[in-house]
Amino acid sequence: MFIDTSSLMHPNARQVILTELAPKLQSNGNKLIVLDRVVGELEKHRAAIHPGAEEKVAAATRGYELLLELTRLGLLEVKGADAPQPFADQLFKTVFTFHMTRHPLTLITQDISLMVDILGLQESKAIQYIKPIAVVTITPQGLHPVSPEEAEFRYQRKMARLRGTPPPSQPGAQPMGQPYGQPAGQPVGLPAARPTAVPLRPPQPKAPQGWETLTEGPQEPEPEQQATVRQPFAPPMVVYQMPDRPRAMSEALMPVTLDLETGSVLTGSKGVQYRLGRCLGEGGEGEVYETSNPKLVAKLYFPSHLTRGRLEKLLLMVQRGLDWKHPDAEGICWPTDLLIDAQGKFRGYVMPKAKGKTLNTIFIRPELERHFPQWTRLDLGELCVAVLKKIRFLHASGVLIGDINPRNFLITSEKEISLVDCDSYQVEGYPCPVGDVQFTPPELQGLDFSKVLRRPENEAFAVSTLLFMILHVGKPPYAQVDGGTPAENIRNMHFPYTVGDRKGSKIPPGPYRDIFSNLTRKVKDGFLQTFDKEHKDQPRLSVEEWLYLMEGYAHAIRQGWVSGDLFPEGAKQLTVEDCVRMGIPFRAILCKDCGGDFVLLQKDEERMIREGRMLPDLCPDCRKARVARRQTGGGGTAYRVTGAHTRTAPSPALGHQTAQPVPSWRPPGQAPAPQQRATAPVRSTAGQRPMPPRTPQPQPPVVQTNPNGEGLLQSLLRSLFGKK
Repeated sequence: MFIDTSSLMHPNARQVILTELAPKLQSNGNKLIVLDRVVGELEKHRAAIHPGAEEKVAAATRGYELLLELTRLGLLEVKGADAPQPFADQLFKTVFTFHMTRHPLTLITQDISLMVDILGLQESKAIQYIKPIAVVTITPQGLHPVSPEEAEFRYQRKMARLRGTPPPSQPGAQPMGQPYGQPAGQPVGLPAARPTAVPLRPPQPKAPQGWETLTEGPQEPEPEQQATVRQPFAPPMVVYQMPDRPRAMSEALMPVTLDLETGSVLTGSKGVQYRLGRCLGEGGEGEVYETSNPKLVAKLYFPSHLTRGRLEKLLLMVQRGLDWKHPDAEGICWPTDLLIDAQGKFRGYVMPKAKGKTLNTIFIRPELERHFPQWTRLDLGELCVAVLKKIRFLHASGVLIGDINPRNFLITSEKEISLVDCDSYQVEGYPCPVGDVQFTPPELQGLDFSKVLRRPENEAFAVSTLLFMILHVGKPPYAQVDGGTPAENIRNMHFPYTVGDRKGSKIPPGPYRDIFSNLTRKVKDGFLQTFDKEHKDQPRLSVEEWLYLMEGYAHAIRQGWVSGDLFPEGAKQLTVEDCVRMGIPFRAILCKDCGGDFVLLQKDEERMIREGRMLPDLCPDCRKARVARRQTGGGGTAYRVTGAHTRTAPSPALGHQTAQPVPSWRPPGQAPAPQQRATAPVRSTAGQRPMPPRTPQPQPPVVQTNPNGEGLLQSLLRSLFGKK
């Protein structure tokens, strides 16, 4: 039996553990197991010094004292792990996965997401002989076992509250203290048998960064949230089979002799006649014409592409169609009828008429600003959601796009898109014979697509690439400085961007570093899991998982948690309000220039101390302003950081006394003052983009500020040459 940090910090933890659980542990000769990561988290919370942390400090102190008391009773065992997971939640999943075939396991936790993840281990299809797994939560009434159904209900209720949507319906009533689906009298927290399998939702990542720490109390949704209620996805009624082997498509040509042009009349397979209008465009396979039906257009193949295999595939697509009543089917230009000429020869098909600009339009900044001048980053996020909904519908219908590329998506607005060239889609063993190198995963690079059936995991790479390019205004994920060809970069899987402690390199010049920095952490992790070679053995995110993350990203933009600018200026900077809202411990520092508070996170502080760098006393904006003044030769004395000390200064924004590390500044040539580093412990769960370590620079000559306002450059020249 294990216990999580959240339960140790529960206000009723001491009473429940000592009065209800301790006697059972003593009678069974068992001990409560605590991971060393949990002890570390309690110590971090106890040492928190950021404003508003008083309650968390008190709760962590109670939990720590409870551990000491259980130790004195001989009922506690602390387990360490030589594992790479830095957080207790990740380590719990690793430990439970490793031991679930060896021992019955129980976890005491208040974390709803962790409940779902742990209980979901029971549904593994690849692992047999799993021992019983139970999750227990602490309530004012005592220990309460949680079933998979209840955990799922709690999770959906939490997500509905965060999105501002109506809560899910309450599952069947069950007495408090008794898990759903178990008879009364079952021992609490000690699973006697593996529960009956309960279908859970598809694996999904946790909520976007900062959502987990929001309070459980009711919250009023923002006005824009109330208007975007997410409805549950309804499976389509028309579903194609997805075989493992490709069908053999006949390449035999079907000869034709009749020339077609504007005004020609063709007959559909259902007897409907279509008169060709003006030609709208020409591609590699044929031409597209307007028809006498203003809602339909005709695609006519060149004689060299009129094969019997193509006719068989289109006949299947026309006969089966899609679930046109489904709300996500609108805008998919699926073949609806075959076209026969006056000689009875197959010539092409008709499809719904698409409208809008190709997705390539937003990949060119001048074109984006010309066609969509009012767009912000929120529009890009909502465009990603719209694209994902179309792809989700097709996948649920048993159809893979295959040739995912921006030319096959037309956009009218951020929520209205059309999909064209559907005749090349992979349907019931008929391969998609074409593909774009930029959207082809490493395992399919260089293969003949006409002989390969793509799998959903292959298409997941293309979907992730398309999302990345939308958010980065056309820049592919593997574009990098000194890189090779697109195919070489994809095979090498060098993802150049920084995510957390994983340092990036060779980021292409332009706004892309700042764009990526201003994404939510969960979106960054999704891209890292897909594109980084260190994660190549992990499953790529599904369309459903990406949809969840993109909706969370759009929500974060609406709330102002991340930048809504199309091209953010500078890396993402957490504010004091962000840290307080998300429960991230931090050090608030008073900027000596502007007087405002700025944030220094634990990772940044510890890294700067390790590298021998001094802690800042200027906010990022003021630091940039000083650098700009120096680069333009502005007057004044050149300063550099030599040491740090701690002072207590009032924070006008928060109205509290904040211990703040402040660098000691001195003019060049002056002897350094004795150094005193701030050592008060701070805690954090997020970091900022690391700065490169300082390299020793030659000492400049002593330069005095000219009382006449002489600039720095003029003063330097005069000190060197003795001339004005």
